[in-house]
Amino acid sequence: MTPAELKAALTELGWSAPHLARLLGVGEKTPTNWLLGRAKVPDDVAEWLHQCVSIYHWGMVKNMPRAAAGKETGGE
Repeated sequence: MTPAELKAALTELGWSAPHLARLLGVGEKTPTNWLLGRAKVPDDVAEWLHQCVSIYHWGMVKNMPRAAAGKETGGE
């Protein structure tokens, strides 16, 4: 996961770097170092974040009105 991908994931989820640090139980500087490219995002953290974004997207689609989700709006 690149720093840009990490930033995009955090933005998508509405999370800050300090929030991510608390969730992961790491020091506050750790996610900042990832965002600045000073350290590599561990593969397991990257995979977990990808899953969080996927779950977030699934929840958004699941909760959309049927017409907005691409369903036909004809009589049921």
